[in-house]
Amino acid sequence: MDKKIIFEVKDLCKYYPAGHGKMLTAVDHVSFEVYEGETLGLVGESGCGKTTCGRTAIGLYKKDSGKVYYFGKDVDLFSKNEKKEYTKEVHLFRYDTDIYGLYLPKGECDMSIECIKDARLEDTGFNYTMSLIQGKYKMFILYALADYKVVRFNELKKYIGTISYKTLSVTLKELEADRLVHREEYPQIPPKVEYSLAERGKSLIPILDSMCDWGELHRAD
Repeated sequence: MDKKIIFEVKDLCKYYPAGHGKMLTAVDHVSFEVYEGETLGLVGESGCGKTTCGRTAIGLYKKDSGKVYYFGKDVDLFSKNEKKEYTKEVHLFRYDTDIYGLYLPKGECDMSIECIKDARLEDTGFNYTMSLIQGKYKMFILYALADYKVVRFNELKKYIGTISYKTLSVTLKELEADRLVHREEYPQIPPKVEYSLAERGKSLIPILDSMCDWGELHRAD
């Protein structure tokens, strides 16, 4: 008996403006299917677009093209009530630094997923906060902007050092989409773009400071 397709993504694309009239491709015609009882892993290096792909697929980010189907129905055609139920049922969660999971409660799950479902971690403020700051470079970027206040792209790249241009660009776009970072573009030649912490980003710094203080206190235990 053929297994039922629970979640299907076809030719999903997500682009970000990169200045000079150019666009940065964050998700490039991605397609996949998730069948009932199946676990699908999306794995890749930091900055390759896993987070953007997942968030775009479940509707947290607006897609530029492509289709998403949930139990065979086009998500774009959902009614208001269907969209409300969809956002309650489908969640993105993180297993590890480079591995994301898609929670589809109507499919069969193993015991570890059942534990996550029963705990309803996706509904907690903790889960939401962690979803904003998880990633190899997000905390580095937030701290750099907290220290230097207003920074241009190449300056930020220099401060962080090990980050690639593409990864920095994608990560900044994600932080901007989550309203943690403010991007100011000046209409001049040559173009000038500056980054700074948005108010939401500033409010996170004391939380990050507390996490760092705890780490300094206990990492030698």
